[in-house]
Amino acid sequence: MGRALVEMALDAFETSFGRGCAAHRGGHYFLSGAMLSTLEKRGVAVDLTVEPGRAPTGAAEIREAARGLTPDYRGVPTRPYRSTPGRFPACDPVARADPLLVPLLSAPRRRPPFRRVPLGLWEPFNMARLAAELLRKPPIAAFAIRSSHVLGSEWDVIEENLELLAHITKWCSMTASTAVEHQARASTQADGRIKRRQAAEELRRRCLVQPCRRS
Repeated sequence: MGRALVEMALDAFETSFGRGCAAHRGGHYFLSGAMLSTLEKRGVAVDLTVEPGRAPTGAAEIREAARGLTPDYRGVPTRPYRSTPGRFPACDPVARADPLLVPLLSAPRRRPPFRRVPLGLWEPFNMARLAAELLRKPPIAAFAIRSSHVLGSEWDVIEENLELLAHITKWCSMTASTAVEHQARASTQADGRIKRRQAAEELRRRCLVQPCRRS
């Protein structure tokens, strides 16, 4: 069912915008190995579904019609990583395929249980936890909001938090799609440097190897 919904959503995006979808986020932080496989086949480069620290939840917790449980994100990495359909949501160190999983910003609880909890833009920031996370390297802070937040009082809090982040940090803010473009350019530049280095090494090797001459 999840795979069919992803296919439908990606088709609708391509029909509306005339291009493929570069970034994806599953509703109510749900993603599965089958959905991950579909995203890879459809060329999605980045996914923002993973929320470190979230335990599996069902329909009662999310207060919407649902079957089964959401993934267990309590042991996932807090920095961008790659996974595979068979190991999701865990990291797969040898995986190279897209999408790159970019976990949303989170921080450890200050009281038991000490597992991580998401830091949402629509909630007043705990400054101590936020500052500790922003000091980590690399300082990547990924956020996602629902369209319904614009209609309620949460939007005022979101604006305040964004203004706060703009004042206390010196970073580049961008959408997930823009980040994909930056990543593609960086990968192209890195590939170019590797090819130039390999060509230089080959030329050096040829210059050092001299043909043997019989006397």
